[in-house]
Amino acid sequence: MKKFNLLGITTALSVFAFSLFLILRIALIFSYDSDIGGVENNVIYSICKSVDGGLLYTDPETGNFNITQYSPIYYYFPILISKILNLNPLNDLHLIYIISRSISLIFNLLGGFLIYRLLRNVFKANWHISVVAVSIYFLHLTRIHFAARPDALFSLLSICVIYLLVRYFKEEKQKTKFLFLLLALSTASLTIFVKQTGIQFLFIIPSFFLLSRQYKDFLISSILVLSFSAFYFSIFYIIYGHHFLSNVFG
Repeated sequence: MKKFNLLGITTALSVFAFSLFLILRIALIFSYDSDIGGVENNVIYSICKSVDGGLLYTDPETGNFNITQYSPIYYYFPILISKILNLNPLNDLHLIYIISRSISLIFNLLGGFLIYRLLRNVFKANWHISVVAVSIYFLHLTRIHFAARPDALFSLLSICVIYLLVRYFKEEKQKTKFLFLLLALSTASLTIFVKQTGIQFLFIIPSFFLLSRQYKDFLISSILVLSFSAFYFSIFYIIYGHHFLSNVFG
């Protein structure tokens, strides 16, 4: 009699659940519901405004009193694709929804791929465990990740930060080690300009080094993460002026 393979069965069930959830996610992409989970309308409005030739950020205190709630990086993806396809928001609104939701799904899948790479290549985990972990990650995603919103890209970049920091801690060569830290801090700073909640990384990473009494790394990470953030902010401020601040930070 064969030995009961609990891990194999768990992996098979995880893949089955992942597949069903992926089918659901794809079906939702084509839904005519104009506000999945009640979280899409404001983002789609800003995308359509820009596709139609308007500015992404305008003065929120003058008519029509419209506001772009989030930082700009996510918006660039659906806007660019919509402009390449020469879409008209009036006639092609559903297609803009499809593009935006598809982008969110792609970001989610890339996040799962990174988790798999981290577990398999860095932690040398069993492939069964890696597959189960990716499935749990994908099934755990909430409505804000399904929709045309920046949350999927924010999650992907957050996973990138974790991946790069783990590589930093496990790397022995000093030059390569510093490169991973540089990339991690650069990516962490970039998350702010996907969604404002990324500002937490400015405190989390230096605080970890401080609490673990790695004072040199605390100093380096504090300087670098603030420098990268200031650099990215300068770019967007030059592009959008004070309206960027009025919309994103209030």
